[in-house]
Amino acid sequence: MSLDFVEVKRTLESLNASLGAGKVFYVCPESDSWSSDLIGIQKVSGQVVGTIQQGLDSCLAGRGDTVVVLPGTYTQTGGAATMSKGGTTLMGLPGRRDQTLLKTGVIDENDAGVTGFNTINVMADGCTVKDLTISNGWFDSDPGSKTRICIGSQGAGMTVSGCKLTFDTAPASCMTGIYLSKSDAKILDCHFEDTMSEAAIFMDAVGADIINVLIKGCYFVGVNASTKLALHINDSANDTTNLVVTECLFSTNGAGGAAASHFYDLANGGGGSTIGEIVDNVFTVASIDTAAQMGAKDSQVLMVRNWGIDGVSTAIPS
Repeated sequence: MSLDFVEVKRTLESLNASLGAGKVFYVCPESDSWSSDLIGIQKVSGQVVGTIQQGLDSCLAGRGDTVVVLPGTYTQTGGAATMSKGGTTLMGLPGRRDQTLLKTGVIDENDAGVTGFNTINVMADGCTVKDLTISNGWFDSDPGSKTRICIGSQGAGMTVSGCKLTFDTAPASCMTGIYLSKSDAKILDCHFEDTMSEAAIFMDAVGADIINVLIKGCYFVGVNASTKLALHINDSANDTTNLVVTECLFSTNGAGGAAASHFYDLANGGGGSTIGEIVDNVFTVASIDTAAQMGAKDSQVLMVRNWGIDGVSTAIPS
C-alpha cells in the first residue's frame, strides 16, 4: 500500500471537511485490502467501492458528489471511465497524484470490437477531474485512425486541475492529453509530458462554438516530435473565443524550431476563427517573435508579455 493507516486517516479527515454536501465514494485498488481496513479505522461518510466506474455510477447528478481515488494503479479494461452525472468530482488524494494512476488496458487496436482508447470520458456538465495521473498506455504497431485520448470532454464547464497527463508507450500509439469540445473549461496547474502524437490540449467543437477556455499554470514538456503540439485548435466550422493561456511553461524538450514542430497551432481554418490571448507565459526558445518557432495562429490571438530565452516580447509572430 502507498499510505499507512495513520496517514490515510489524517488525509481523509482533512479532505472530508472540504468536500461539500454531496455524497463521497472511495475507490480502493483491488489488490489492496483498503475496503475493510479503511472502514475499520474511520467511519467514512460514503461508500467504499472497488472500481472507478462503480463510484461514478453511484453518484447522483446535481448533488455535488465526489469520487475519491485512493493511491494505486487502476487499469480500465472495459472501456473509458465515464462521468455521466453533472456536477461530479473525480479526484485523488492531495499530494498523492503520482501514486494514483488511471490508464487504459487495451493492447490491440486492431481488435474489431475496439473503437477508441479514452481513459476518462466527461459526458456531463460541470464535472471536475483533479489530482490524478492519467495515462493512455497501450501499444500497437499499426495505430490506424482510432481515437486515443486521456480525457475526452463533451460536457460544458469542465475543470481539470492538478493532474499529470502522459503516455507510457511509443509516440505513434497515442494522440491527445485533453480533447476539449465544450465551453467554459478550465485547465489548471496540470503537467503534460511525452509521446503525444497530436496535442497536449486539442480543441475541436462538436456542432457549436467553444467559448471561455482558461489554461493556466500548466507545464508542457516533451509534447512534440514531428507533428506534436502543446495546443491545437482544429475546427473549420466553429469559433473558439475568449481563449486565455497564462502562466504556463512550454519546455523545449523537442518542441519548437522545426517546420512541423511548433508549440501551438491556433489557426482555425475555413469559416471558424480563434480569439484570445497568450499572456505571461515562458517559452524555452531563443525567439518567440516568429511563427517558425511558435506556430500558426489567427490574427485575433494576441501575444502579450511572454518570455523566451532572449527576454520578454510583446510582438505578434508573423
